Amino acid sequence: MKGLNLHRTDLVLLGMLIAFTILVAILASWVMPPEKKGSFFQQPSSYFNRAYGTKALFLTLQELGQPIQRLERSIDSHSLQDIDGLLILEPWSALSEDEQGNLRDWVMEGNCLVYIPSLEETFMEEEDDDDGADRSEEQSESEFQTVRIEKATSENHPLFNNVANLEFSKGALKSLADETPPCENWLLEEAKCETLISDATLTLGVHAQLGEGSVYWIADSHPLSNKGLLKDSHAVFAANLVHELTQDSPDFVLAFDEYHHGFVDRDTSPVAILKLTFGDWWGYGIANALLVGALALWVASRRFGRPRELRGEQRRHQSEFIYAAGNLLRRGKGLFPVRETLASYYRERLCSHLHLPPNIQEGVLI
Repeated sequence: MKGLNLHRTDLVLLGMLIAFTILVAILASWVMPPEKKGSFFQQPSSYFNRAYGTKALFLTLQELGQPIQRLERSIDSHSLQDIDGLLILEPWSALSEDEQGNLRDWVMEGNCLVYIPSLEETFMEEEDDDDGADRSEEQSESEFQTVRIEKATSENHPLFNNVANLEFSKGALKSLADETPPCENWLLEEAKCETLISDATLTLGVHAQLGEGSVYWIADSHPLSNKGLLKDSHAVFAANLVHELTQDSPDFVLAFDEYHHGFVDRDTSPVAILKLTFGDWWGYGIANALLVGALALWVASRRFGRPRELRGEQRRHQSEFIYAAGNLLRRGKGLFPVRETLASYYRERLCSHLHLPPNIQEGVLI
């Protein structure tokens, strides 16, 4: 078959469709790229290697041989079964009531939790990969507020050994002023709390004993972020935190919560897809629509595949028969057999058009 005969409008629409597809692909790679370099929102995910991510901490623990994993399923007794310590760092999607109850029960069984609340919606800004090294000291001071660690606190809790101060983002501190105090929220309302760090008005760090387990509540994820770990005191603080959680046990399994950052472990097997499709009422509706569409195409004899050229049936024109009859009569010189043959042929044609039998008598035909 020859090439498609596309009009200019068709080409314009095709070009617009291709451009739209490319644009969607670019936006998708920007918001949630396969390599997970960053996100539209500043989420401290262990997948992100931007300044606000926590990939450096995750890879460091991995290189040190610490058993570590990413939790990409909702929080329940099954998903927490093999985990001893969990880091929930500014979850983008809120924990459901069932997840909150499961998390509290899990901590009370003797496990450890590091919880940093999500206090504000921060959007990704255009910045270079080496942004942490290129920012001036004035810009850094304008974004973060330094909170000094009191010596009494440092001596009383090993979390702040050799830690002189920590930096917290001013946006988090501003949002924290309107939030419920940490010891009164859903996680620590029944726990025995100990304030670890605070400024003049706000509690910025809490250690709580909940059942047989412990909870570390921290106001901001910046000290544990990729950019924050460039500061010596933050790196020491992160090391102390991991030590307090694991107690240097080689069997202690630590996990980063990625489910509430949008990274969900999806089973792509055919059985899982069928369960997802027919797990709710809309699955049957879609299946019925597809079945009706397939039947409609079958009834309409719709053909799928390479197009085929249409070949018209070879038919002779009436003028060809007239020319052949005249040629036969001329060559036969009007003899009786020739005239009888032609008369018989045209008699049958005439009777056929008049719906009469071909052997009808000539008198009746006339």
